[in-house]
Amino acid sequence: SLSVSPIDLAAAYAVFANGGYKVEPFLIDHITDSDGHVLLQEKSVHVCPPPCTDTPTDLIAPRVIPANVAFLMNSALKGVIQLGTAQGARVLNRSDIAGKTGTTNEQVDAWFAGYNPDLVVTTWIGYDTPHPLHEYAARLALPLWIYFMKVALQGKPQRELEKPADIVSVRINPDNGLLAKPGQAKAILEYFREKDVPGLDEESTTSSGSVPGDDREDNLF
Repeated sequence: SLSVSPIDLAAAYAVFANGGYKVEPFLIDHITDSDGHVLLQEKSVHVCPPPCTDTPTDLIAPRVIPANVAFLMNSALKGVIQLGTAQGARVLNRSDIAGKTGTTNEQVDAWFAGYNPDLVVTTWIGYDTPHPLHEYAARLALPLWIYFMKVALQGKPQRELEKPADIVSVRINPDNGLLAKPGQAKAILEYFREKDVPGLDEESTTSSGSVPGDDREDNLF
C-alpha cells in the first residue's frame, strides 16, 4: 500500500472534524530573533478568521467535501468509538470524539486517527525498518491517543458539528439497513441525507426479539 505520514493523515481527518474544509498543517508558527522581532510568520490557512464561531460566515479554507458528507463521516467515526474497535476511548467520557484504528498487513504499523471539532491527533507505532508488532492498533496506537487527549481536552467543553438541514435521523433495522417499523425491536438510530433514506422493512415484525437475522451483536464496525 502507499505510505502516508501522520501529519498527512491528521490533515485528512481535519476535513471531517471541521465540517468539510481543507486546512494545510504547518510545523512552525513563527520565528523571532533574540530581541523578539518576528523574522518569519507562518501564513496559515484557517477555516475562518479568529474568533471563529460554530457557523462561520467569512471562510478562508476551501471546501473539499459537502457539509452533509462530513457530518455523515463524523457520525460513522463516532460509532467506531461507541461500538467498534476504538471503544477504549469511551474512558474519556466525551460524546464529541471520533476516529478510526488501522493495522497494516502483517501488523507492521499501528495507527489511530481521531479528533473532536477543535483538535485532530494521529498516533503511529512501528519500526523504522518494518517489523511485525504482533499486536493490533486498538492495543497500541489507541492507548497513546487516549493518554494525550485526556490531558489536551481536560476542561474543554464538548462541541458537536452542526447538523446540515438535509440530514435526518431515522430508526433502521441493523440486520438489513432498511427503515424500521414503529416499535420494532433492536432498531437503531442512524443519520441519512433525506434523499438517501432507505425503504421500509416490510418483513420484520414489531414483537420483541423476533427481528430476522442472526444473533450477532449490533456492531457496525
